[in-house]
Amino acid sequence: RISLAVTNYNTWTVNFEHANGTMPVQFFIFPEDDTAEHRAAWEKCVDMLSVFNRIFGTYPFIEEKYGIYQFGFQGGMEHQTMTGQGGFWEGVTAHELAHQWWGDMVTCKTWHDIWLNEGFATYSEILFRERVYGADPGQLLRRRDDGLASGRLRGTVYAEDATDPFDDIPAIYTKGAWVVHMLRYLLGDDRFFAALREYGQRFAYANASTEDLLRVFSEFYGESLEWFFEQWVYAPMRPIYAFAWSVHEEGAGYRLRLRLQQQQTHLIARRDPTLPPVYIMPVEFTLRYADGTSEVKRLWNRAREETFDILLSRRPVSVTFDEGNWILKELRAGFGESFAALEPSPRSVRSRVR
Repeated sequence: RISLAVTNYNTWTVNFEHANGTMPVQFFIFPEDDTAEHRAAWEKCVDMLSVFNRIFGTYPFIEEKYGIYQFGFQGGMEHQTMTGQGGFWEGVTAHELAHQWWGDMVTCKTWHDIWLNEGFATYSEILFRERVYGADPGQLLRRRDDGLASGRLRGTVYAEDATDPFDDIPAIYTKGAWVVHMLRYLLGDDRFFAALREYGQRFAYANASTEDLLRVFSEFYGESLEWFFEQWVYAPMRPIYAFAWSVHEEGAGYRLRLRLQQQQTHLIARRDPTLPPVYIMPVEFTLRYADGTSEVKRLWNRAREETFDILLSRRPVSVTFDEGNWILKELRAGFGESFAALEPSPRSVRSRVR
């Protein structure tokens, strides 16, 4: 397909300096919108090129160009080497540029896999703000979420209806970005970004499916991530957590007891029957002490209800759950007593952690 935009544009060009030379970045703007502020807003894409080059690998069309042209409606639409935008928003500029990697260099294999384009581009907006402004990625994603299992992100990331793949934009864009964020949490930054670059290189100028992404990230994780994709990509909704904590003296130290409960009533339809029918994730508890210091305990939650006993040398004054906002969740204050009955074979697990 060819996209044509023809009008009396004002134009200008700047250079993107990279390791092997320079690349032109071209701009086409309506004369009535041609202001220094608008030019500066679009030229931020040069900084974005530098950031994404480091994170994703070399800009896929480095021997050609990049550019932005203005059109007369809202939003943005990238094309290979040239993006149309209806305004000057930083997030849209970052999102559409990221599509040069995730959408143009690596294109989703089917419409079912459209989240590979849109979820990745949405998370790229987050990565840019994190790298340039020091923003917290979890906080940025929380601002795009209502925090409810049955809320606007309740749908499946995997587009179930390939004849209407954009019927649930919040799921494929924002929830898709959450999936990428949680993969980062699971693998850690070194393995996550290495897997991301490998995924880009392996499927460069070709098509990739959700299963292709699963295979690449499983290689870097060291074992199959089928369980992760079952619950986050192919299933709707999210976990509903409640937690409680208590501490008492024991010997020369203290015993911290953490109780975690998953209260969602929905099950994970594609779950491997050998695994518990709940959300399996590492979870973090932040412990704060009277002297202002803190520490994070990362524990695996694999059961509907789970108790963790941790021996400490100091008494914590507060405990918070997933303070880093790494998990897409609903968090409830009330700790119920009847949720284990939701499983065919109730599981209540107690773990000792040192």
